[in-house]
Amino acid sequence: MARITLIDPPLAVEKFKGDKLISYDFVKHKFPVCTSVGLELLSHQLNTAGRQVDILKAYTLGYGEEDVLKRVFDFQPHFVGFTTKNISFEPAIKIAEQIKKSDPTIKIILGGVEATILNKEVFSFTDSVDYVIMGDGESAINDVINNPDIIQSNGVLTKKSSVMLPPINYAFEKNTYPERLVLAEELLKGFVPGVQTSRGCSYGACTFCAPAAACRMSKRKWTPRSAENVVSEIRYLRDNFGANQIVFNDDDFIGLDWDRAHKIFYDTHKLFSDQELYFDLNVTQIYPNHLQLLIKEGLQGVFVGIESFNKKNLRMYNKGYDAKYAKEQLRELQKLNLPFDVGFMPINPQSSFEDVVSDIYEALDSGITNPVKLTHNLILSLGTPIYATLCGPQHPHDIIHEYTPSDPRIIQLKDEFQSLPLQPDKINKNNLKKGLDQIVAKINKKYGCRINKNTLMGP
Repeated sequence: MARITLIDPPLAVEKFKGDKLISYDFVKHKFPVCTSVGLELLSHQLNTAGRQVDILKAYTLGYGEEDVLKRVFDFQPHFVGFTTKNISFEPAIKIAEQIKKSDPTIKIILGGVEATILNKEVFSFTDSVDYVIMGDGESAINDVINNPDIIQSNGVLTKKSSVMLPPINYAFEKNTYPERLVLAEELLKGFVPGVQTSRGCSYGACTFCAPAAACRMSKRKWTPRSAENVVSEIRYLRDNFGANQIVFNDDDFIGLDWDRAHKIFYDTHKLFSDQELYFDLNVTQIYPNHLQLLIKEGLQGVFVGIESFNKKNLRMYNKGYDAKYAKEQLRELQKLNLPFDVGFMPINPQSSFEDVVSDIYEALDSGITNPVKLTHNLILSLGTPIYATLCGPQHPHDIIHEYTPSDPRIIQLKDEFQSLPLQPDKINKNNLKKGLDQIVAKINKKYGCRINKNTLMGP
């Protein structure tokens, strides 16, 4: 019987220490931080096919490289599969090389977003990877295990592959929910269950989004599970783990079907009136009438990808709306008194100091009060359209392009704004505006400029 270890690698967190994501976002986040479920979905398919599977979610369980290696060698697998994101690709490669060095007979499989985007370029990073799986892995991973000498098949690449055969998009709407083999450990770490109710994104055109780029590469369209199946999984999580908080960790929970969302919430609320539910949505999906109904049925908060209020940035990010529309939508959301967090990226390699300062003032006026998010760098991820636009030719070894703003005023603004001496209960719009005013005045004095809110935005 084939044995396979599935690994969600540790994150390369050192890449983001400059943005203090560890100290702020992970500790003081408004909303529950949820678990991923991709490996459990794969494990379910592999177990059904008679494989022995060990799941190791290094990120949520806090495993380092040595912990991962010990777990792998204790299990003695024939295959080790890694799921990869931009921030976990390098740790995955490093661990794969250590496994191959210790036991060359173990076959290494790389899948996930970054493997899909890079596809055959993965083999230029290392000799330790035997197979790359693009797109949905349920069918492809069984092809590999059934035939380890495979050269190529739908969604599977090897060093000998001459063509890329398109992946088979899994019939996700028919998929039963997976058994949560490590969720009890994750709950002890402070995470809450994530439920993936769909794959793909109904918009899928944001130029900075790596999952959207992977969906385009694999031709994955937005595909939902049925509301009945989702509610059944929520019942399973509640009955077996006491999970009264659930985060729908889809790229696009609403997608093209508000009726499905309403049925999920309504049926869940009938079963468990105290169930707390969270999900992501984009600015164009802020429909007050729909959201009011969901609030009555357990919606506790949403995450909204705003990204910027700067016209140049919004065009570059291909958000499909302008700043006026974004602010109007955010005002509608605030009227609902629904807690929300945002994605916001005012700083990119083309940003001017004036652009960044005005963007932060606009965000504060719109009720965004996360000091780290307000001065966040755009993440330039290999394979995304914006990477090519801002970085030139794509270099396969530059997974996340690191950059420092060319204007030293932006660097000073970012450092001082993120370091404002405010206690968590004092982080609000007025205090942050006062802090920003003081920082901008200090920079004006140092560089002999005259930038302030009135000159940027009018009286």
